Amino acid sequence: MKRVIGIQLSRGLAAMALALASGVLMHGTAARAAGLNYVDADDVFLVNIAPAAGGPLSDAVNTTAAVGDDNKWGYRAFGNNANIFESGVGNEDALTGPPPETDGAPALVQTITGLNAGSSYDLYTAFWTNPNENWNISTGTSLGNMTIYSYRTTGTGLTPGAVQSKNARGSAWDTPPVMFTEGGRVLLLGKAGTAVANGSGEVQVFIDDVALGGSPTRRSWLDGVAWVENPTPATEVPVSIAATVNRATGNFTLTNPTMQSFDVKKIDIVSASGSLNSTTWQSISGPNASFDADPWTVTAPLAPSTYTTLLSEQEAASGAGSGGTLVAGSGTLNLGNIWQRNPFEDLRIDLTFTDDSVAQIFPTFTGVPVASGDFDGNGAINTSDYQTLMTNLHGSLAGLTLAESYARGDMVSDAAVDYYDFAAFRTAYDAVNGSGSFAQMVSQIPEPATAGMLLMAGIVCARYVRGMRRHLVMAGLLCCVMATSSQAQAVLKIDVDSRAGDSSAGPPGDNTVAGFGSFTLTPATTGAQPSSTATVNGYDITVLAVNSAGNPQPGIDDRDRGTPVSAPTLNQLYDDFIFTAGGVGVGGGIDLTVQGGALQPNTAYDFSMYSFDTGSTGVTRTADWLDGNRGNVRSYSTKFAGTNEPTTDDQYKFTGVAVTDASGRLLLRGRNTTPLTSTGGIQPGVFVNGFEVAPFTGLTLEVNSTTGAVRLLNEQASPIQLSYYEIGSASGALNAAAWSSLDDGEGGDPFGTGWDEAGGSDANILSEGNLTSMLTLAASGGSASLGSAFSAGGMQDIFFSYAAPGAPTLRGGLVKYVTGGGGGNADFDDDGDVDGRDFLTWQRALGSTVANGTGADGSGNGVVDAADLTLWEAQFGNGAATAVAAAIPEPAGLALAAVAGLALAASRRRVTSR
Repeated sequence: MKRVIGIQLSRGLAAMALALASGVLMHGTAARAAGLNYVDADDVFLVNIAPAAGGPLSDAVNTTAAVGDDNKWGYRAFGNNANIFESGVGNEDALTGPPPETDGAPALVQTITGLNAGSSYDLYTAFWTNPNENWNISTGTSLGNMTIYSYRTTGTGLTPGAVQSKNARGSAWDTPPVMFTEGGRVLLLGKAGTAVANGSGEVQVFIDDVALGGSPTRRSWLDGVAWVENPTPATEVPVSIAATVNRATGNFTLTNPTMQSFDVKKIDIVSASGSLNSTTWQSISGPNASFDADPWTVTAPLAPSTYTTLLSEQEAASGAGSGGTLVAGSGTLNLGNIWQRNPFEDLRIDLTFTDDSVAQIFPTFTGVPVASGDFDGNGAINTSDYQTLMTNLHGSLAGLTLAESYARGDMVSDAAVDYYDFAAFRTAYDAVNGSGSFAQMVSQIPEPATAGMLLMAGIVCARYVRGMRRHLVMAGLLCCVMATSSQAQAVLKIDVDSRAGDSSAGPPGDNTVAGFGSFTLTPATTGAQPSSTATVNGYDITVLAVNSAGNPQPGIDDRDRGTPVSAPTLNQLYDDFIFTAGGVGVGGGIDLTVQGGALQPNTAYDFSMYSFDTGSTGVTRTADWLDGNRGNVRSYSTKFAGTNEPTTDDQYKFTGVAVTDASGRLLLRGRNTTPLTSTGGIQPGVFVNGFEVAPFTGLTLEVNSTTGAVRLLNEQASPIQLSYYEIGSASGALNAAAWSSLDDGEGGDPFGTGWDEAGGSDANILSEGNLTSMLTLAASGGSASLGSAFSAGGMQDIFFSYAAPGAPTLRGGLVKYVTGGGGGNADFDDDGDVDGRDFLTWQRALGSTVANGTGADGSGNGVVDAADLTLWEAQFGNGAATAVAAAIPEPAGLALAAVAGLALAASRRRVTSR
């Protein structure tokens, strides 16, 4: 044998002693066992385990104490009989490819002897897990029929296709293992299957490791196998305490179907998402008092709660009582309808027995799962759920559990209800309600209020617009229906390189992606240069790393990660980048200055930054990219699919809009936005490995700082569509009371039809969304008034973003401040023109008394009356060529209304001529 004899003998003697103590050497009997029988995996004394492909185990096992990445099983002095077989991180089999092996440690086979020839047995593999992670194992009765088992099947660190394992301590045993817990680890059971013992009284269990890796660190820890005789193979012999949750009612039931009774002195029901309702809990100290003659006390929660993470109770005189008994074969506890219906099925019940051991049991959920987006849990995703989302959009979720936040619309579990939840809900809604999808939206007729307004606009155009103006209106309408947006090409694409020349660890060739110019920091040694300047394609580029005080920070570093897993279009952008570490504090980060080339003074540009989200396990780094010349523009990130590094970094593309200063300089600032935390989680840090600058092609928000009038304005050569927008001000410079939303302009249409306001709209944010349609702003001047949404004289810190239908992320828009009057007596909505929206404003206010000259009182007599309509008729058309198109939400509705208006116009002209 190839291992040291002394090591073999010492392990063998220890194994023999523990085996004799636990009764695992002679386990075959003529009588059928009622519980499980443990058999330790041992290649020294019992010699019952070997590679499934044959050959000596010593050729396939790493005999060192520390398990390396050598695709071998290793010995560890843990678990039962002071020995487990471990496949460490990096050793695991891939989940793809034919069995038995594609890579990783070899499949093993353990033989159980001394059974009754011809009898049937249920077989299990015993393996360990760290309860803070999720270790897995694969097992079966043949290599072609293996099942992957895990500690849990919900939450983080999951393996695709894994099945929930059983807890060994909560199982019935005839010949138990010595240890059920060890060093905080938990012993689990995964059923390999059912097999018939051969003529020699033997059955075999096959075991393999699983592709785990990633974060948190996981591995496969094999301890042994277990068996129980099964006279009816079609029905599994109950060997473990079971729990079930009824998805329809939320009822939680604990049962003991085994042939062994369990005495329980403490019960903890856990939900990381906070899905537990203590007000419907049937506790032992309450409705279930008959479970134990001794009194019990509730220890959590201390006050009734409809959403909590823990329900806990125990015998009042801990240690003095005998506990309540879950009777063998029939013991049942109905703990009430304690689960709040939601997609988080993360319940666990911990039973503390009278010997102080603990069994952790994950319940089986029965019934139809709750779909994400079904906030009220009624089995449908409809406008009622949408109303929940919009009511809580931008509202506070402070102090709420994950489940409670979900019930208010937080679909992406980020403790906020924002655009990302709106987008996720819209996707879920369209998947269920095909007729509401954006793909079919263009065939639908718009809301009555919108159609009426457009029809009215067509009539008015026919009555008042003459000559060339009529042709301009027609051209605007046709453009809105037919034109499509175009994406401008980048004027500058740069790979920011933290080293000179090629990387020996990275892909061969130049460090620059095709189409990108290369900017290499000089000198290129780690941390040696806090700033660097170079000229690339006629552009002067400067990179400066700063700390919170604005001083140079020598934090630029080389992060060569080697060949990426998959990033064909990003190439070395993915491989190399610069960063400032989290220690620089809030406000620290990177300044990037670009000037020269084709950049024009006082001009808006789209910019994109390639970056990363994290540099270490479980730690997210967060930063915003801002327009350094204005300081009030936000950027938005989109993760690139399939660009995970070999470690845990994910590549993101941050997009936004920035404006050059009077000298044509573009200053982009990546800043830390969150203080460094001492317990992990979110940490500040700014990462850059490439950027792009392109002509601005987005939407403008025009803010009149004199009157407070705000409007959406399309200054581009193509129509722009949007189904969501938000306007923000950190200083609270918005006027929610004077905000004339797009929803207001629809005349009280039903919720879920057209636009709907965010319930959290206030002086800091104004927002609304459109579930099933959109607003199309015509090219070259199409606009939509939002009333006096800005507090005149307020701080000019407005930021604006919007999203087109189906967009996965927000797009930053340009904020433009203007000054001057409201635009004339008939410009009732103060958006700088006289159009159909002013008519709607007058119509809604007709007969009301207002302050002289305010609102729709164009005549200044203090009353909204026919005189104001006369003014509107006389002034209609000031800006009408773009204003008519500005108020049109959907192309299909636009076409119908425009045709109707023009038809009426033609009819009117024929009558007049006769």
